[in-house]
Formats: sequence, C-alpha cells, structure tokens
Amino acid sequence: MDIGYSKAQFTWKRGNLPETNIKKRLNRGVANDKWITLFPNGSIQHLPFSTSDHCPLLLNIKSACEHIRSPRFRFEAWWTMEESIEQVIGESWESSSGTIVEKLERLQSRLKKWACFNRSNKEGVKRRLTKELETLLEEERDDETLARIIDTEIHLNMEIDKDEMYWEQRARANWLQLADKNYAFFHKYASARKWANTISKLLLDYERETTEAIEIDETATLFFQELFTSNEVGDVRHLLTGIKERISCMVNEGLLSPFREKEVRVTLNGMGPTKALGPDGFPVLFFQSEGLSSLMRIAKEEGLLKGAKASRGGPEITHLLFADDCVLFGEATATSAMVLKDILKEYESCSGQCVNFNKSMIFYSSNTIKKIKKEVLSLLGVKSSSNLEKYLGLPNVVGKRKKESFQNLLDRVLARIDALLAKQGWRLVVNPDSLVAQVFKAKIFCSTLWAIWGDKNVRIHDKTNRSSQKIARYVNSYLNELDGVGKNIGKSSKVDIKWKHPPEQTVKINFDGAFNERNHHSTSGIVAKNSECLILLSTTEIHKGVASAFAAEAIACRRATQIGLNMQRSEIIIEGDLKSIIKKCMASELNKSKIGAYIYDIHKMKSKNRKLRFAYTPRSANVLAYILATETLRKREVTYMIGSVPSYAKQQARNESVREPD
Repeated sequence: MDIGYSKAQFTWKRGNLPETNIKKRLNRGVANDKWITLFPNGSIQHLPFSTSDHCPLLLNIKSACEHIRSPRFRFEAWWTMEESIEQVIGESWESSSGTIVEKLERLQSRLKKWACFNRSNKEGVKRRLTKELETLLEEERDDETLARIIDTEIHLNMEIDKDEMYWEQRARANWLQLADKNYAFFHKYASARKWANTISKLLLDYERETTEAIEIDETATLFFQELFTSNEVGDVRHLLTGIKERISCMVNEGLLSPFREKEVRVTLNGMGPTKALGPDGFPVLFFQSEGLSSLMRIAKEEGLLKGAKASRGGPEITHLLFADDCVLFGEATATSAMVLKDILKEYESCSGQCVNFNKSMIFYSSNTIKKIKKEVLSLLGVKSSSNLEKYLGLPNVVGKRKKESFQNLLDRVLARIDALLAKQGWRLVVNPDSLVAQVFKAKIFCSTLWAIWGDKNVRIHDKTNRSSQKIARYVNSYLNELDGVGKNIGKSSKVDIKWKHPPEQTVKINFDGAFNERNHHSTSGIVAKNSECLILLSTTEIHKGVASAFAAEAIACRRATQIGLNMQRSEIIIEGDLKSIIKKCMASELNKSKIGAYIYDIHKMKSKNRKLRFAYTPRSANVLAYILATETLRKREVTYMIGSVPSYAKQQARNESVREPD
C-alpha cells in the first residue's frame, strides 16, 4: 500500500514554459503490513529539486510530530472479569464521603493503583499457567491429573479472554466471535486505528502545511473555540407555536413525576456501548430537524410560503429532510426568498446549527426568467445550477430518459478504454526494441504490409475499396490460419458451424443459460456484437429459485431481449442454441407451458421493436455465451463489461472474430 507523502504533490516535471510544463507524481513509497506495523509513523517527504527532473524522496520512520499526552482514566472492560474488582469498588465507595462526583474521582485514583498492580502480574500468570499446562499434558493421565488439566485450561482461557476483551475495546470491532481467542487480531486492529487517527500535520490558511506540535495545538484550539462559541439565542417561543399539543394531562403528569430506579435501569440498558441513543431509538438530529419543519409549517399556514405539487390534486410540499441534507421548495420570487432566508436565520439562532451556503445549491423551473433568477440569487447568496448534481458519480434524479442520465458513465468508461489502448500503442512506437514490438514486427507487421499492398492493387485494378477494419480482420484471419497449420485434424467428418457475422448495421446478441440442480441457481451469459465482430457489451447474471434448466434458458433469453430493446438499434438478432425456446419466442400465440410467464415478457418487449427477431444457432456457434454462463456458475461472479469480455472468455472471443479471408 502507498504510505503517503508530505510537502510538494508532484515528483517529476518537464518543460519551463506554462504551455509545455508537465507535472506528475511518478515516484512513491509503498510498504506491506509488516513494515507498517514496525514503523507506524513512516512517511515519504518530497524534497526540493533543481538539478534533475525527479525530486529526491526522504523516508522518515519517525513522526515529525510526537505528542506527549497525560494518560486519561478509562474503565477497562476486562476489569469486570477480576474477582477483586467488586471488593475494591465497594471499599472505595463506602470509605469516601461527599458528592457522587467526588466519590468517582477518588475511585478513579484507587482503580489506577489496583490496575497497575494487576497488569504487572497478568503476563506472569499467563506464562505460569501455560507452562503448567504443558507439564500436565506430558504426565500420565489419571483422575487427579485430568482434574488439574481442566482447572488449568479454565484459568488460562480466562486470561486469554481478558486480553481479547482489552484489545476489543480499543479496536471497536463489534463482530467478535465468541471463543475465537483472536486477541492478536484486535491488537493489530487497535494499532492501525491509532496510526490512522494520529494527526501528524495540518493544512493551515493559504494552503500552508505544518508538522510542528505547538502550531498544531494552537490551530486546533483556535478552530474549536470559534466553532463552539455561541451567539445570542433567538426567540424559541415563536418556533414552538408551530408544534401542536399532542400530550394529554395524564401523560404530562407522568413526564413530570420523579425518575424511578426501573426507568433509569431501562434507559442505561437501552444504550449501546459506543452509542448515545435512548430506548426510543431517535438521535438528537431527529429533534433538531423537527425545529426546521415547524418553521416551514408556520410559514405555509400563514400564507408566506407556497410549496410545490407533484400533481394537480397532490399536497403542497415545502421541505424534504434526509440524513444530513434537506430540500426546500418555494416560489421563485423575492418575497419567498426573504421568507426562506428568515426561516434559516431563526433556525440557526435557536438550534445552533449553521447552514453552509457554500455547499447549497438552487434550482429553477424551466419557465423562470433570468431577471427573477438573479434577484433570488442575490438575496439567498447560494450557487445556481441548471442541471441536477451527482452523488457518488450517479445522478440524484433519474427520469424516463435513463439513457441520457447514465450516458456520461458509459462515455467515461469508453474513454478510459481508448486511453489504455492508445497508451499500449504509444509504447510500441516509443520502445521499438522491446520484446513486444519485436514480436509484432515478426508476426504482424509483415502480414499487415502485405495486406495493404494487396488492397492497393485491388483499388488500382478492380476499382474497389476496402475499409481499414476489413483489412485488419483479413490480417487477423490470415494469422489464425497460419497458427492452425500443422495441427492434427480430427477423424470426425462432422463440421462444426462457427459464429457468423451479422449483416451491416445489425447487432447480434447471443445468450445461454446454465443450471445447478442442487441449489436451484442458474446463470445467464449474454454477449452483443456488431457486423464488424466488435463486442459492444457482455454481461453475466445469477438467478435464485429457478425451477429447471428449461427455465434458466428462458430467463437468459428474456434478459437478452431486454438488452436488445435498450440498445435502440435498427436491427437486432437474438440468437440461442435451444430450438424450443426460439420457436416459442417466434410464435405469436399465447404460451401455456411452465415458462409461459417468461415468454409473455419476451413477446411484450418484442412488440415494442418490430425489427427485433430471434434465430436458432447450434451450440458450436454459441460457445462464447456458453462459456460466460458456465464459468459464472462455477466462479459465482457476475460481470457487466462494455466493449470486452472477462479474461476467461477472451480467447474464444478472438476465435469468433475470425472471418474467412476474401
């Protein structure tokens, strides 16, 4: 893994002019888990450089900022497994006087001394028990020896459980399995958390970085002082007028009654070890959000704010609240903008939560004029956007035009693939003496030159032109023909039918299904190619609760039909190797077999595109889809690839791309 860096971001530069200057981070430091465990504070520092294109790297195994903190008191979970803990707490509590806080402070000092003494004897006890158990296991077995072995094992397991609980509390790993005795894992997990949570540097104003301990402390102190400095509290009574009374007199008397021991016990037991939720399960954020809802409700009831409607007869929506975001609706007028601004100000003063206008965004309907847009923007002081933002790379709102919503992702993937192919071609040009380039020269360049020369003669004498793709396919088929020379020819006279290229402007989608009778799982393998044998997409899926292999083929056919319908091409051919399925898909009458529901879905999709047709092909011409389905059933891995197939099917894809030479 990359161990990170400090100082400058880039390690290599080229070009002294702004238009030719290039900077990259070419050099970096990597380490495995063992090295990081030995040197948790190790880091790479990028030093200044002037005589070379590459900057020197300094590996520092010590932290530039080591804070010396006084140890805080923490009640350890493993203390509850000690026999003397109750006696120590009882004696300290009974011998102390004063308030509860004063008693707890004295108990802390008493427990620190007690824990220090126990910790020093802890490792010695475990070593003694381990050695004693080894001795007992070597002795002759009788009733007394077996009893001592059992007793020693119980005590040793108790000590191991204490270590496990100690590191579990620091690791905060809640998925601990009972009797796992894996405290070494929790030790490593806790060390990794400590290393990840250590603040070794801070980014100050003006993009300046510091690693000095004093400067880090001062900056952090100043930041939190400004953050938690309270302003004047607003008028909370106006906020509360929007919340209707829902508590009866009887319930109110119960709320005002003194706390009982049972209520306190239930409340404490309802809290998680690292959480602060009550028995009702609502966090504080829920009640803070209710304040904003109240203000929006008041403005709507007073006629100051008008919400949006999803339909003519639907209710008006003024706000929507999510985990940490909210969406407010209103008319695009100066009056509504001022009302929203006043609501947010009152909410800030009452709840202490401030709105981050730098991250806020405003959207307008299509019929809003520019003058009103500018006026509302100047009042609210937020950014404007004409298109909906994206969250985690995906659009927030997806309408009926799904192809346009996700086209950006497809374009980025295809651009990435083109960049990788161009990079590989650039390596051949830059490194002509490499082994790959030499193999290409010996195997491909000569054949390519010969094909280009032949195409030139055809253009001159026959007056016909061939595209570069056809020349490339001819070279590929010629090389495959040469590779097949000398191979043994089978005795069988049966000729396998190979996959055939579809006509121009046509896409062929091959499908196949695989079925597992033991768990009733099936898989679908689907691949789509054009007339030039270029793979448009390939996908594999896993289905549960499938009745038979017949149903598995029908499910794969339905998925292939759905993909063909979404492609929106002029001509689509759906090809499979099960003749009965293809016949049912081509038939027009209602199918009443066990797979009738799947066939009905296929007919319904086929009616939306009259140029979508089905064709039967033998298994020998459907090998690629068969490999995708069977390998997915074996590997239990689903895929969806644009312009390619998984690695285990690439050889078959290359074989099917071969066309008989002209």
